[in-house]
Amino acid sequence: MSRAWKILTGGLGAGSFVVVLAATALMCRADEVPAGGAGEPAAPAISSHSGDARSIEQAIVEAAETTSRSVVSIEVQVPMQTAMRQMPFGNPFEDMPFFFDPESLGMPDDDDDEEAPEQLIPHGGSGVVHSADGHIVTNHHVVEDAREIRVILHDGRTFEAQVVGSDEESDLAVIKIEADDLTPAVFADAEAIRPGQFAIAVGMPLGLDYSVTVGHVSALGRGGLYPGSPFMQMQQRATSRLSIQNFIQTDASINPGNSGGPLVNLDGEVMGINTIVQGGVGGGFGFAIPSDIVDRVAVQLIETGEVSRAWLGISMTDLTYEKAQALEVGRNRGALVEEVFPDSPAAAAGIKRHDVIVAVDGDEVQDSTDVVYRVSSHLAGDELTVTFVRGGKEKTKRVETGERASGLASASGLETTEEEEEEEGSPASEYGMMLAQLNEERNRQLDRAENAAGVFVSQVVPSAPAHRAGIRAGDVLIDVDGKAVSRPDQVVKALEKATKEYVAVTVERDGRQRFVALKRIEGE
Repeated sequence: MSRAWKILTGGLGAGSFVVVLAATALMCRADEVPAGGAGEPAAPAISSHSGDARSIEQAIVEAAETTSRSVVSIEVQVPMQTAMRQMPFGNPFEDMPFFFDPESLGMPDDDDDEEAPEQLIPHGGSGVVHSADGHIVTNHHVVEDAREIRVILHDGRTFEAQVVGSDEESDLAVIKIEADDLTPAVFADAEAIRPGQFAIAVGMPLGLDYSVTVGHVSALGRGGLYPGSPFMQMQQRATSRLSIQNFIQTDASINPGNSGGPLVNLDGEVMGINTIVQGGVGGGFGFAIPSDIVDRVAVQLIETGEVSRAWLGISMTDLTYEKAQALEVGRNRGALVEEVFPDSPAAAAGIKRHDVIVAVDGDEVQDSTDVVYRVSSHLAGDELTVTFVRGGKEKTKRVETGERASGLASASGLETTEEEEEEEGSPASEYGMMLAQLNEERNRQLDRAENAAGVFVSQVVPSAPAHRAGIRAGDVLIDVDGKAVSRPDQVVKALEKATKEYVAVTVERDGRQRFVALKRIEGE
């Protein structure tokens, strides 16, 4: 049979393909004698492996049936403006000539003095029951900016849902319904997942109820991926969105609507939550957030409504062959420490610049992304062990982690004092950002002219309106709603006077200015 296959791959036509297969089958059975004699047809041969195939098939069926009881359909209503912003080339009607009437398509006219009613459009995805009391885990991008959320259970019951908490960096969210008799999913051990094993995706793709697709785990630890259209991906990279990445790659078919649904093994255990599809020649791949990240984030969101991530206080880069040779490190994998921030957990533990981190908590790391993933899996204040190579010798240190958000602001020399936050930052707190007056020292730290104008953003709360717009701690606000600002109170007044649903804000970061759209809070 192998010889025949080599011939087939050598360029025979379709007709020859059939002939060779038939000839091969005859050669394989030339020594067989038909049961009824030479003139009677032989009974069809049954493969000795058919029992194994049936067993696998039954395992897939049972896993899908078990999982489906914990999978829900999620229907949401989002503002039309949100959908238009996410289009690959922005709002196509924004620059239409004067004779175009947006109301003819049922769209609000931004130039109308009277505030138009909000236009909502349907959107949706899938979710997985996390606990019997009604907590459901899904993707952040499924429920982001949702005005209404409706959950449909496997048995057909329908419930209104509320967002408990949402984490943009991992693209996970938890919603809550008031229901009983729910069946929580069982989460798999992420460390036991291996490339090559079967993977079953369950969800509601393309508006179809409870669709099951089967494939394999193609790879582990994938990073550098972002959901949505190429335009959205570019925006998300620029704003450091979805920074916690350690995806499971699968060839199981995943389509729009599968987002938030589970990727399960043959035991019906959730290996991950489906989140991204990357197309390509041959169909592309899907990617799922591993079960350990899902469970940790979900528990934090349920308990506190937000995620507090651990921080070492270092900046890193991937160790390359050339860097390893220069540092005389006998390996090509790991994370090279480029900077240790003063008064950081890493500094207190004795980690130094040019150390090469090779393991965290005893688990070998491949690169800097791997270190970020493993450290971020811990809560602030947790202790972990860091193994690194220095001067050709391997060392291990215990590190008590800090809280990342406050640690970054402090280490960058950009943290405001409590007095400044109370006096200047509080008015913008509803948008999730703390503001402070710029001075000569701050401008020098930001590599700006000493007398450069603007308002400094000292802190941004994850998933708050400012964060969703793309504003980050360390940014400088240049203008708000077309008005130049140089004091925090000017930002507040501009937001209060704004009338459009989204306020135009110019942000300066790393010497470059960019435009963001900040969703106005009603009543401001």
